[in-house]
Amino acid sequence: MAEQFPSRKITSIRKRDGTIVPFDGAKIYNAILKAGQATGEYDGTEAHFLTLSVIKVIDNRYSPGFLDIEKIQDIVEQILITSNHIKTARAYIIYREQHKKLRRDQKTVVDVTSSVNEYLYKLDWRVNANANRAILSAG
Repeated sequence: MAEQFPSRKITSIRKRDGTIVPFDGAKIYNAILKAGQATGEYDGTEAHFLTLSVIKVIDNRYSPGFLDIEKIQDIVEQILITSNHIKTARAYIIYREQHKKLRRDQKTVVDVTSSVNEYLYKLDWRVNANANRAILSAG
């Protein structure tokens, strides 16, 4: 059975898309463990202690309820730095920035695709307005 890392105060997390999901400290542990393994700075035992530190900060800093995922990731960065895992902290920060850029780029692609589809299927009011202008000009 996977180890549990409960928070005393935070019961839910708000994801970037706005959905609310149950708090799962094991996800924090997995992210910290993968970061440490990627840099070779630490193993599962240290990841365990770092996760407990993150949850302690969450419980001491925030009121009961839910917390945004970005705030949790900020705390992970702080814990990595204060625990002298600078190489892992740097890699974690770069990873977050790369994924932020990927999300932004993906949103741009979706917006462009949506605009093209609106135009092609005449769902966009500007297509109808231009069509009406051409009819008025011809008449």
